[in-house]
Amino acid sequence: MSATSLRLAVSFVPLATMCLACLVPEDGDRASSGACPEGEICSAATPDGLVFSGRSLDLAGDDDTRIGPVAAGGLIEVAIETPRGERPPEFAALSDDPFVFSVVDNDDGFGRSGDLTGGGYAPAFVTLHAGRPGEALLQIVDPDSGELFDRTAVAVVTLLDVRLSSLSSPSPDALLEGCRAEVSIELVGAGAAGEVRLVDDALRASLGDTELALDGFDVLTFMPPAGATSVELTIRAGGQRYVRSLPVRSLAEAGVTACPRAGL
Repeated sequence: MSATSLRLAVSFVPLATMCLACLVPEDGDRASSGACPEGEICSAATPDGLVFSGRSLDLAGDDDTRIGPVAAGGLIEVAIETPRGERPPEFAALSDDPFVFSVVDNDDGFGRSGDLTGGGYAPAFVTLHAGRPGEALLQIVDPDSGELFDRTAVAVVTLLDVRLSSLSSPSPDALLEGCRAEVSIELVGAGAAGEVRLVDDALRASLGDTELALDGFDVLTFMPPAGATSVELTIRAGGQRYVRSLPVRSLAEAGVTACPRAGL
């Protein structure tokens, strides 16, 4: 991935947006190489290619980390712009292997208020549904001629586990009574070099019948119910449902005299 400068980018979903801190900008194959990829016919309308922005939670430290990887059965939203932060021409989005992922929403952004350089909104985006594990190319093309604007690879990995970790107590395995809880949700899969963190923009979490708000994508903030000795959370990710529990301990049991994080 090139050193494309970070820009404000928001990918649209119904009643929700994505924040810049959650996104990774990545030059497409054409933008990064300065040439038309072998075997493709490229459009003169995007001579510098395109930049794609999407979530990336693979924390292995690989300098070539791309958008994703996506949990099989989940979704990822990818914002699209020119290297100058402008809207691309009207386009169609294709997958070169629909069994790995398919394009379920293709919005060219025209008619939406704001843009990357002005209002802080992505001028264009696509939504991908992850299918079987593998890697496929997201191809952005001229809808009439089929000529390539640019492309990027997106990997899909099987979701193996969902793990919860407390960010607001001395122990990552427990919550504190009377203190606002911050809980990280980790979607875990297996990559070539070991475990990898996965993305699912359809991730949802609930406490009983109450759906909880997600901060940035994978952090929950809520108050444990008064008197509860444990909290049971339902996580929906990768098209599956997971139930995970965290114990609730008193401050004395945790060895502290006050909620350890400011503002709790």
